[in-house]
Amino acid sequence: MKKRLLPILLALMLVCTLLPAAASASGGAYVVQLSDQALTVNGRPIECEKYNIDGANYFKLRDIAYLLNGTEYQFLVGWDANTNTVAIGLGQPYTPVGGELDMSGGDKSATAQRSPQRIIVGLDEVDNLDVFNIGGNNYFKLRDLAAVVGFNVDYDEATRTVLVTSPGEGPAPEGPRSTPADGNYLVAFDGATAEEEGGLMVGIDQVAPEGTDALVDADGWLYFPDTLSVIGDFGDGPETYDNIRAIIALLDTGELAELQADVTILNGAVTDCTVHPAM
Repeated sequence: MKKRLLPILLALMLVCTLLPAAASASGGAYVVQLSDQALTVNGRPIECEKYNIDGANYFKLRDIAYLLNGTEYQFLVGWDANTNTVAIGLGQPYTPVGGELDMSGGDKSATAQRSPQRIIVGLDEVDNLDVFNIGGNNYFKLRDLAAVVGFNVDYDEATRTVLVTSPGEGPAPEGPRSTPADGNYLVAFDGATAEEEGGLMVGIDQVAPEGTDALVDADGWLYFPDTLSVIGDFGDGPETYDNIRAIIALLDTGELAELQADVTILNGAVTDCTVHPAM
């Protein structure tokens, strides 16, 4: 009997040693590994670095702030090196610092450890958030963060997908996407927006080159400088607006995704635009 159990025990020991672990304060260990579950934010599939720690999903704080920017539960992230403090400003727009949604660093499970930093939410210090420092970044247990910030988290067991929702102007952006080459196009907006220096990135999911109205699927961004006047033609004749933001400000939730535009792109930026209802 003992001879038959020995190979089984050795196999179990080998499996356990292959799983990265972080030491706990009590001397135990946390099992840390890259999460293979999918993520959607407001219905849009998102690729980002995420970890499973003892069965729970942990996400980089700045990734979630970036993805929820422009929605009802947006929040800013601040850092005070002098006091070793992370500050979360509820309802305030997030300013990207670079590196959001970056997955180029590989698996950093072996670096995971409890974060020693103070966490301030609004004006209050909180100690009920489960936070790990992984590869120099803070990863928060998603459901803990949702309880504090206010966004919703659900899980689709059939597709093994984490579902994050926060009311706002359509789906949150999922990171860098392509911009069409210079030229004239008919485009269909998908509702996503993202702040960019000097302007706004607006997501498109369909495009047709000049001379054709046959829209084809295209997962892309258009860069609208804040200095670019935009024409809106919504049935009462064309009207000039200061920029694309001025048009978006007039829309209800989800309406941006119902609009199309005739645009001219030069050097990667929109130089002429007329927005109108979908044809």
